[in-house]
Amino acid sequence: MKLLKPAFSMVLAVSIIFGLSLTAIALTAEIKTDNDVLQSTLRYTQEEYLASISAMKSDTAKIESVCTSFLTMARASVRSEKYDPSVLVADNKLKDNKVAYRLSEYEYLAALYKALDQTILSDNISFSEFSLSIDGNSAQAKIVESYEYNINDGFKGESFRKRQYYFDLIMENDKWKITCVTTNDPWEDSDFNYEPINVTKAVASIVEAAAEAEHEATLNDGTIVDPLGKKDPGASKSLYTWTYDVSVAIDYAEDYYNTINDLFGEADENCQNFASQCVWAGLRGSYEDAEDRTAIPAVSTSYVGSDAPNVWCRGQRTTYDFGYFGHNWAWDNVCGFAELIERSSSSVIGPFGNTHYGNLSYASEGDVISWDASGSPSGTTMDHAMFVTDATGTVGYRTKSNLKIAANNPSTNSAYEALTSYAPAAYTDSYFATSVIGWGYYDVSQ
Repeated sequence: MKLLKPAFSMVLAVSIIFGLSLTAIALTAEIKTDNDVLQSTLRYTQEEYLASISAMKSDTAKIESVCTSFLTMARASVRSEKYDPSVLVADNKLKDNKVAYRLSEYEYLAALYKALDQTILSDNISFSEFSLSIDGNSAQAKIVESYEYNINDGFKGESFRKRQYYFDLIMENDKWKITCVTTNDPWEDSDFNYEPINVTKAVASIVEAAAEAEHEATLNDGTIVDPLGKKDPGASKSLYTWTYDVSVAIDYAEDYYNTINDLFGEADENCQNFASQCVWAGLRGSYEDAEDRTAIPAVSTSYVGSDAPNVWCRGQRTTYDFGYFGHNWAWDNVCGFAELIERSSSSVIGPFGNTHYGNLSYASEGDVISWDASGSPSGTTMDHAMFVTDATGTVGYRTKSNLKIAANNPSTNSAYEALTSYAPAAYTDSYFATSVIGWGYYDVSQ
């Protein structure tokens, strides 16, 4: 069941055309609304990006160019020290936590890749869905960045990151300057602490954790630890065992991390809906018509009853009394899914596995990992889910640096990249939970 990979499509992009003269660089810009325009972040120098802003005639064009230039220069700064996006920030806002945090994100990635001896070999950046509100000398803008890159990080395939940015700007010395920049990342809610990243500490933590895990694996002669542990029951006495095809699940994740399968639609917070779909595909779910949404391997209320503890079906809930509402929505809720896998057994219909709270060491391709923003993961605290598409190292000794994930939150925020690049730097391995997926149990044969 290999699906076609979605086209890398954007609605709006900025194309900068440069002409050189003996005395200056003449810049013109054109807003493209009908064609994709992908460009390497290193295609132009910082001076050329800044000159493109000055070439704009209207405030609308200038502000859009400030936003796109900031983001492009920021991505370029990860690859080269010749770029500094802070020049587009208002002087009195450089130490503001939200601005300082955003700038430190790129400093962290540059330092991390250097420490891990990784290099971005090529990249493409484009923008869409720009909108703007101007009120005198202040403005607010929104734009979606799509960033595709190839990096020698030991994982398969290209990497991708998409998210929406929110800018506040002011007119300073006849130039539009940024005063605040945030995103719609799943962790950037009202409680998020925009403290600038301690880059040295964060990178050292990742490097040390990886070295320690590798050392432990060596001491144990690379022995592969059973991620299901004592929970492996063997064959069920009353149910058929369904094989979980990890390669099919990964194919599905790669096909849909940046798009929506109409069969399942999009939830307000789509991360677990997407992760459940990947597991469903690995259990060889079919999607030829709308009825397949509730068919096995999903576990619908029409299959097990409305008060069953193992309902796992898009948009459906059980009335079973768990004492915590999230557990009633196992398909769509992060906590609900983690606990569904934790409760699974050879006598219960549905996907079978085990959930490990507080570590990533057991995570492998085809598993679902989640995190708790407070750092105390449990069956009632998980905030965001991702699907593992690739892993290095040894099962039982893995860390953030060993995992590549696919994630789809809203349609303007998705990822297919190393967990160290995706997750907040402050989230150490103890912030995470791993839902290991082994196979499934159903009362009909696969």
